[in-house]
Amino acid sequence: MISCGATNLKFNGTSTISATEVPGANKYQFRFTNTAGQPAYARTIAFPTRSFTLTPWLTKPLKAGRTYNVQVRASFDNGATWCDYGPSCTVKISWTPLTPFAEPRGYEAEYTEEPTELLLYPNPTNGDQVRIQLGGIDPELTIATLDITDLFGKRVMSSTLPINDGELNSVLSLDGDLADGLYILTITVGEYVFNERLVITR
Repeated sequence: MISCGATNLKFNGTSTISATEVPGANKYQFRFTNTAGQPAYARTIAFPTRSFTLTPWLTKPLKAGRTYNVQVRASFDNGATWCDYGPSCTVKISWTPLTPFAEPRGYEAEYTEEPTELLLYPNPTNGDQVRIQLGGIDPELTIATLDITDLFGKRVMSSTLPINDGELNSVLSLDGDLADGLYILTITVGEYVFNERLVITR
């Protein structure tokens, strides 16, 4: 990983974490765990590129002043399957001075529930429409993004779907535009990425 041994990383949008490029990969998953002697912690997060800007995540955020082990794995089919994780290395988050009267980050109110399993039905579908359901979403989020790719990684459909009160419950019209076959449907909600196989058969 390119960012191995990085220190003084900040949450203010000026720091990035980058993995070594894997030719042909179209998604990278980063796994963060605490180093020895620190409270138990594990967090995985996926991105379509090998680099991302470090920000204070809403769910299970990294903590200032701590050092984390990081491993990265790559996918060639938008996260439907993954290669093995690479070697572990460390990155260290800096202590960022608090603004006057600001509360320490550890006292911030956090939304701790994690999204439930992504549901598609009917699946297989005849290509007309499919209902998409996902619960347990941070109520502050109002939009999810959707991508459908074929098995060659080519995007054949993209859209945005509304989130209401922490629930995604939408009917996606396919209009018979997709040929029979197997596709990967990807839903991105905040920091979370969900993949599900979608089968179209007539």
